Amino acid sequence: MALLPGPVASAGFRTGLLLSEERVVVMPADSPLAALAQVTSADLAAHPIALNTVSGTTTMELWQPTARPIATIEVTNTDE
Repeated sequence: MALLPGPVASAGFRTGLLLSEERVVVMPADSPLAALAQVTSADLAAHPIALNTVSGTTTMELWQPTARPIATIEVTNTDE
């Protein structure tokens, strides 16, 4: 048994959804987005997005092709 953060597309494995979690965004306290009750992916499109390429699950596929963030910054851990 393994707990994985996303789908497995390999033959011979059976998978099932254990739980789902809401995504969160981290931003400076003085960001205009911080005043919003809820931030959407569309709200984030005008800002650079940090993507954790090692253990993160955020990818550009979360956004529509015509509404993706203006830039990405690849990081390898949460601390970066």
